[in-house]
Amino acid sequence: TAPSEILCLTFTRRAAEEMRARIAQRAGGAAKKITISTFPALSLDLLRSHPSAAERQNGFSVWDDDTQKKEIRALIKQHPLAT
Repeated sequence: TAPSEILCLTFTRRAAEEMRARIAQRAGGAAKKITISTFPALSLDLLRSHPSAAERQNGFSVWDDDTQKKEIRALIKQHPLAT
């Protein structure tokens, strides 16, 4: 199997970094060709590569919880019936 055909997934960045370090120790330079990622990061990469699959346009944004709350509050304040 070619290194570029290998996918390693985990749930946390810390675990991905540890996996990357361990694989680099054993595989040397070939480790750079292996995709090592978290599920969320890989999902975002796939969505950015194929936004129409999720009915999005190129360059879409993903907001963290704080940004979402801030934007919702701003929209509510703009509504004519907001109190």
